[in-house]
Amino acid sequence: LMDPTVDFAQQVRQRFPKAFIVGRIFSFPQPLDNPAQRGSDFADLVAATAVPLKGSVDAWTSYNEVVSSQDIQGMINYNTFQVAFANRLQGNYGIDAVAANDGPRALPPDDYVRYYGEAIKASRYFGLHIYPNADIKSLRDPTATDQVFYYRQIHAALEAAGISAGPFIVTELGLYNGWRGVESDTDMGNDFTWTADQMNADPYVLGATVFGTFGTTNQWAKFEVNGSSIISILGDYNTVH
Repeated sequence: LMDPTVDFAQQVRQRFPKAFIVGRIFSFPQPLDNPAQRGSDFADLVAATAVPLKGSVDAWTSYNEVVSSQDIQGMINYNTFQVAFANRLQGNYGIDAVAANDGPRALPPDDYVRYYGEAIKASRYFGLHIYPNADIKSLRDPTATDQVFYYRQIHAALEAAGISAGPFIVTELGLYNGWRGVESDTDMGNDFTWTADQMNADPYVLGATVFGTFGTTNQWAKFEVNGSSIISILGDYNTVH
């Protein structure tokens, strides 16, 4: 849930009592100068919404898709930012933090070891985004296996380095440019449930959030699942699982 009101988040919790709900406060720009202070300040900003939603929202992210492997200083600063964010959010407010939340394959697996180890250990959860390359038309495409399940390489690198990471959460999942005009809603719904079945074999993965539902905005119209059978397909799947 991005920028949820208290009433809305509580309604979501009431309707989905077993769901694991992640919150995010939108921020743009996402500055990384003076990263320790920025991280602590951003935790205070998140806490203003998160504290009233204890019991409704389970964990909160910080920044979103902020750096890539081309930006070494950015990764160093983001690690410092995340450590400060997690320490303050979890230590001062008792609210769990979700580390990383980088863009799809933005960092090689070894960079999570090299640059993000402290942040991953400090945070209760580890988040990432899954979108295969733009030419891939289905999450079930065998040529996209290493893209859709890239998190397995990250987990293996962390394990090999002795870095203990909290449960993985796929904080965004979808096709690179959206599913509308690419797949039918039935096929996209089956893509999502098939992917969930594969993730269920990885005990360190808590789950995935589909991107998404957007209210009145048209910016992400090709990703919109409202008004499609995807809602029913996912609802039926979750009822069983």
